[in-house]
Amino acid sequence: NGADLSFGLARQSDGKYVLAGYSTDPTSNRNFTVVRYNTDGSLDTTFDSDGIAITAINATNMDQAVAVAIQSDGKILASGWAISGAKTTGAMIRYNSNGSLDTTFDSDGIITTAAFDTNGASLNDIAVQSDGKILVGGSVTAGSGGSSTQFILIRYDNDGSLDRTFDSDGYLQTDAATNGDKINAIALQSDGKIIAVGYSGSTNTNTSRDCVIARYNTDGTLDNTFGTNGITITSLQSGTVNDYLVGVAIQSDGKIVAVGSNYVNNYDVVVLRYSSNGTLDTTFGTNGITTTAVGNPPDEATAVSIQSDGKIVVGGYANDGLSNDFVLLRYWP
Repeated sequence: NGADLSFGLARQSDGKYVLAGYSTDPTSNRNFTVVRYNTDGSLDTTFDSDGIAITAINATNMDQAVAVAIQSDGKILASGWAISGAKTTGAMIRYNSNGSLDTTFDSDGIITTAAFDTNGASLNDIAVQSDGKILVGGSVTAGSGGSSTQFILIRYDNDGSLDRTFDSDGYLQTDAATNGDKINAIALQSDGKIIAVGYSGSTNTNTSRDCVIARYNTDGTLDNTFGTNGITITSLQSGTVNDYLVGVAIQSDGKIVAVGSNYVNNYDVVVLRYSSNGTLDTTFGTNGITTTAVGNPPDEATAVSIQSDGKIVVGGYANDGLSNDFVLLRYWP
């Protein structure tokens, strides 16, 4: 009935595609929405009878999924946030493979994070571990009166309960800089360590932000063999700017590729590659960084994938002078 947007994409083992985002109902409220397509692009009518599952978390406000992941048993996870009044709460839903809510997951299929995000949170990405545990990353508002945001990682057992072997209570917050920190994407290394990318800034506004990448051990502690005490902050240029990372992928050799936007020319596509110890890989681009001006600014990379031959595929958008268009770029490794 209104604006419908998708933000997350996952592919099932049978080749079907699942999109997650939001749809707008007749009263202009946004609801979690998951859509499944057959391999030929048609809607899969075995999924919630019409291929579309819509879930209202807060019936009178704005709920939005931004990430989706498929479990090995075919169940579908979608995460994002739900807004009720002035409060934003992190949210995650699990669906059965037929599109119904999975009531074995936190009793009703829906998890909200109000227990520890008293000032607000968003869950921006999902990763399913090899043991079936579910990891989500995002941001949580902290400080007196909600004066700053910090990284948040949460790990759940398969039934939706908090995994208390992870940082002793199931979740952790990381203050990467003074305040204004956010995880946009997470990835799992082959050894189980957790990579998180996003931005870190001195304020909650979209200025003075730098690219940030962090690595955590499997128990939730920061990995001190990576960067400085587990964190690497990359300033792409000096001054009051807004640089950030949105997507991440791990190469077969352990190097980490992160993508986002560089404010150098009022936003260009930026690709950074880090060595496994968290330093920029100087064999890539210029001192580990490649910036590409695609069209008229703004240009932004929003996702990255590594081909089997090592080439790096980056997706996002670019402006043609009138509007934003899809853009796909491929880089040599």
